[in-house]
Amino acid sequence: MAVRASRIALWTIALAIVAAAGWVVTRPQPPVRVTAPASWIPIPEGGMDASEYPVRDLLLGNFRDGFQRHFASNAERPLVQRCGDGRPGEPAETYAALIGDHWFVPDQKVWSIEMTSSGEWLDVTIVDGFPVMAPEPAPGEILRTRELRPTLRRSVRKADLADVREAWSAPDLWFAPQTDAHCLDGNIVYLEACVLGRYHARSRTCGATGAADAMTLWRRLRAHFPDPPPATITRVDSP
Repeated sequence: MAVRASRIALWTIALAIVAAAGWVVTRPQPPVRVTAPASWIPIPEGGMDASEYPVRDLLLGNFRDGFQRHFASNAERPLVQRCGDGRPGEPAETYAALIGDHWFVPDQKVWSIEMTSSGEWLDVTIVDGFPVMAPEPAPGEILRTRELRPTLRRSVRKADLADVREAWSAPDLWFAPQTDAHCLDGNIVYLEACVLGRYHARSRTCGATGAADAMTLWRRLRAHFPDPPPATITRVDSP
C-alpha cells in the first residue's frame, strides 16, 4: 500500500507540473522587449516610432523650413536618407549632430559633425553648419552661386571621447521622448544616430528640456576639436 500511495503521489505531482506548464504556455505572454545591440552611444529603446506627431515633425523639419533646412551634411545625402539603405560598406555605427552657440553669442559657431565607428576609433568629420547668405543679385540678374563647406577630419580613440559619450547620453538630451520641434529658440541641437541600419534622432531646439545638457555636449566637443574652416558662398559667372 505504501508503494502504491507513493506512486499516486508522484503521478499527482507530475500532472500538476504538466498542468502548470500548460497554463504558462497558453496564457497571454507579455511582449518581448527587443533592445538595440550594444553601441558606442546607447540607443533609446523604442527607436523612432513615427506614429507620434512630434517624430514626424522632426523628420519633415529636415526638408521643410527653419534652421534645420540648412543642415550641412558631411556626405552626399543626410544621414536620415543614408541610414539602412543597404549600400555596400555602410558603417555599422554613425553619429551626427548639428549643434552650436546661442543666437546671442558673438561670432556664433554651429557645427555639423559626424562620427563613424571603426573598432576602437572614431573617424570624425566636421563642417561649418552655419547658413551663409547669397549676395544680392543685380536688377534683372539670374544669380548663380556656389557654396563651399571645407571639411575638418580627425581620427580619435573612443576612449579619448568618453566625456562626449557621457554628455550625449544624458537622459533629458537623448533618451527623453521627442517633443514638438517646430520652432527656433536660439540653440541649435539636432542629434542623430544610425546603428546597424536603425535610425534614431532627437531635436532639442525647442524648450528647456535637455538645453543645459546640450550645452555641456557642445563645450566638450569644442574642447576636443578646433573649428572647421568657415563656409563660403561665391558668385558663379553665367556661361
